[in-house]
Amino acid sequence: MLQNRKLAQTVAASHLNVNQPKISALSSYHLDGFSVERLMIFLTVLDQDVEMVFRRKPKSRKVGRIPNHGSPALSFRPSLGVFVKMLL
Repeated sequence: MLQNRKLAQTVAASHLNVNQPKISALSSYHLDGFSVERLMIFLTVLDQDVEMVFRRKPKSRKVGRIPNHGSPALSFRPSLGVFVKMLL
């Protein structure tokens, strides 16, 4: 989203009320210090609706899961990675 809008990191930081190093960290998928809530707020500031869907897992699977939507770099923290993928 930030890339689509062609915003410089400093401009994006101003819109999201953070400093430029935080935008740089997001761009590099360094997610320490970013909660799911904070990333959802960033998305709403960028005029996006955020919807979380919870559903019962299939009986064929023993445990629930959080899919990472095909991005291997995000597999360590998929719930945050999905939001970062949307932001960028």
